[in-house]
Amino acid sequence: MDIKVTVVNIIKSLFASKNFVSGLNDNDQVLGSNRVSGKINTTNNTNIELECDGAYIARQGELITNPTSYFHALAQEAGEQLKIGAGAVRGIAISNCEDGAIITLSDGLSGITAPLFQFTSGKKFEIPTYIPLENLPFNEGLRLTITANDAGVTVIYE
Repeated sequence: MDIKVTVVNIIKSLFASKNFVSGLNDNDQVLGSNRVSGKINTTNNTNIELECDGAYIARQGELITNPTSYFHALAQEAGEQLKIGAGAVRGIAISNCEDGAIITLSDGLSGITAPLFQFTSGKKFEIPTYIPLENLPFNEGLRLTITANDAGVTVIYE
């Protein structure tokens, strides 16, 4: 017995005593965005419609994956494509950053499109600093850009 017939039978049994859905039969579909029409009762010509909408969102692969990291040595970067496709940024570690360096993580495949995170250094520092980004999601792809001055960066993502 398939699920459509099962759902129709459940609806019939729920409303059988009230004559709500007397027009349902096993061929009626109630899943997806299909509509089912039936008479409210036998003495009235008013129709009642039941609409069921459903959506299933699935992520390909395991729900928890091992993080991947990318280390960019002390230099400027016109744009490094770290990943193509959807994912999440776990965090970023910044070290050996020059004064005025602009570090940008963006959601895209070229240029600085849809910035997710941008850091502008206000002073030169050499001590590594970790910034947690709490699984910041991206859809198109993850791209790293470093402009204005040099910086060393490690990006942790999945």
